[in-house]
Amino acid sequence: MEYKTDAQRRMSEVLHSLEMDSTYYETEGFFIVKQGKGAKKEQGEKFLLHEGELQDEEIAGTLNKAYTCISFTPAGKMTYDADGEKVEVKLCQNCGTFFLSRNTPEGTESCCPDCGHNDVMHLTERGTVPDWYGNESETELIDEKEKEKRLAVIDHEGNAEKFKSLINRLSGTPRYISIDEEKRQEISDLAKKFPNMQEPIDYILQCAGTASLKKHNDLSFKPFVLVGGPGCGKTAFVTELCKIIMGRYARKIDLGNEVANFSLTGSDPSFKNGKIGIIATALLADDDFRQPVRNPVIHMDELDKVKDSHSFSVVSVFYALLERRNARRFFENYLGINIDASGINYIFTANTMEGIPEPILNRLRVFSIRNYTPEELKGCVLDSFYENWLWGNNMEREYLPARLSDEVRERILEESGNDPRSVEDAIGKIFQETSTTDQESGHAIALFSSGEMSLGWKKFRGHKPISEIPWKVPSYLSDLRETVFIKSLFPNGLRPQDEEVGSE
Repeated sequence: MEYKTDAQRRMSEVLHSLEMDSTYYETEGFFIVKQGKGAKKEQGEKFLLHEGELQDEEIAGTLNKAYTCISFTPAGKMTYDADGEKVEVKLCQNCGTFFLSRNTPEGTESCCPDCGHNDVMHLTERGTVPDWYGNESETELIDEKEKEKRLAVIDHEGNAEKFKSLINRLSGTPRYISIDEEKRQEISDLAKKFPNMQEPIDYILQCAGTASLKKHNDLSFKPFVLVGGPGCGKTAFVTELCKIIMGRYARKIDLGNEVANFSLTGSDPSFKNGKIGIIATALLADDDFRQPVRNPVIHMDELDKVKDSHSFSVVSVFYALLERRNARRFFENYLGINIDASGINYIFTANTMEGIPEPILNRLRVFSIRNYTPEELKGCVLDSFYENWLWGNNMEREYLPARLSDEVRERILEESGNDPRSVEDAIGKIFQETSTTDQESGHAIALFSSGEMSLGWKKFRGHKPISEIPWKVPSYLSDLRETVFIKSLFPNGLRPQDEEVGSE
């Protein structure tokens, strides 16, 4: 049967499922529904269901004399043509018949047109058919039938429990990574640390805006590559961006090391050191989240160094992964099962576009990243490097400047030759040159300018950060409190078991 619209197809499905006596007139695009069964059918009420308004007033008048006309919308809402009242579908709990009726006022009864019984219940809600658009279940990462077949085979293989555990961690309704207002602000603020990354930042925020109208608000974006010279901050930017998006660091693959394709797809389980691939690993449920994740981010570094020559090149895998349709059935070699990897987001970094295979480049959005200006390098970029140096070396911030002075900044940049890749080494060198001992505390201090030292270095020092780990009562105090509590229960110093021992 051909239908003029999807709404008419859906109405046909509804009437058929409810076992109503209905006929569809394809040319006119409406339904005739007869209410009642058996002997009452010819005497019962006849309805004409049509989509939208009847355009011809003369025909509409004729039809309204012969039928009770009901219009329905593309959203599944039904109303009577005569007065615009909502139409309800009701179920007789005596004979099991579904029927059309008015939305009767509270306290009044509806009678079944077939048996006359008044014990009825409503199916529709305010005149709208429930689940009109479809009540589709969430698509899982692994097809349930494939999973059952694979698990049946695994029972006869080695490491069966390990395989089952991994497959179960990919099973069930997936969770979705979304971007809330707090994350949006954090992503936007990255421009302060990475002023040359405004274009990719704007793109991610644009995709986040689109996600706000998705069913799950899930973030997805076309795979893109950041192309820029060494030291322009590509890798550091992607690292921080992914940390904001996912709440943890992304899986990173260094393509410059001639990565084999099975590191992505999983190796043969018969191999001694066989293991699951990075693609499936990124989707796995973990201890923090019991559901697999639909849309993680994976960072592919040094794309310009990938080689398509050797037999195990990852390039062939990219052809499947970077096309969402193909990625819906991505075969995981180690697990021996297809998984839906279409939700994964990919960010690539490269020093140049030379050497990147053309078919791969055609599947990516390209962002050209400029080098830092001298002003940017001396300002916010050096601030970022200094923070990373403090954090990475677990420095005692209370004996170092909260913010580097212009004098020390110039010395660091001179030592580094204005090369961002050498800045952290230069900070270490200037640290040694400025290191001295505080006469009052006897503690080493460093990186203060001569002006700061003369004014009193403590005015410019940083502060020891307060840990994000929730505070707890120190263990020695907790043990002491328990001892005090026991003594309060037994003031004479003897517990019941001690008294029993003494009486013997």
